[in-house]
Amino acid sequence: MTSERWKARLRLFRKSDAFKACFCEDGEISRDGARVLRDLAEFCHQDRSTLKVSPTTRQVDPLAMAAAEGRRDVFRRIVAFIDLDPTRHPSLKEEPDDD
Repeated sequence: MTSERWKARLRLFRKSDAFKACFCEDGEISRDGARVLRDLAEFCHQDRSTLKVSPTTRQVDPLAMAAAEGRRDVFRRIVAFIDLDPTRHPSLKEEPDDD
C-alpha cells in the first residue's frame, strides 16, 4: 500500500474516532448521543420522503427537495462515520501489490 493510501486510511480512522467521541461512550451510543441522533434523524428526513410541494403553487419544489436531501446526506455521513468498520469499508481493503 502506498504512503498516500496509508495517510488517507489514517485520516479516515481519526475522523471516525472523532465522530465516535461525540456520540459514543465505551463503544456504544451514549444516551445524549442517541438523543441528538434521534433529533437529527427527524430534522434530516431520515425516515420519510424529501418530496416537497410548494404551498402556493401546489407544484413540486426542487430547491426545497434539494435542501432536504442535503440534510439527509449529512445525517447519513454522521451515522456512517460512527459505524465505520475497517473490515467492511471498501476504501480500506488491502489491494494486491503490483510486484
